[in-house]
Amino acid sequence: MQFEFSLENLHFYIELIENSKHLPDLKHSEWIDEDVDLWREGKLTSFQMMIISENPEGTQLRHYVPTILLPQNNEQGLQERIELFMDGPSGLDKILSHWEHLEEEDDTLPEWA
Repeated sequence: MQFEFSLENLHFYIELIENSKHLPDLKHSEWIDEDVDLWREGKLTSFQMMIISENPEGTQLRHYVPTILLPQNNEQGLQERIELFMDGPSGLDKILSHWEHLEEEDDTLPEWA
């Protein structure tokens, strides 16, 4: 499944790959208990998400989310959950910070510095 949208002078492509056989590590997850319960009931399944963000000059950054719990066969619910993810701390803010970091990049320091 693929989605795309534009925001703040960037264009975003989102590709979702279902990975229903993946068993998430619940001990270290950031998921809320309600989502874990829905996953256990089979109402949510595990997906991998690849996000490509592109600026007007054509420069692209790739952002990978190894596991996100989303509903199967429910495009509206799926889209709502993607929007919630993008509004969260691992979504747009993180992607925009990657772009800011790219513009301010100092090759002498590692990314975590």
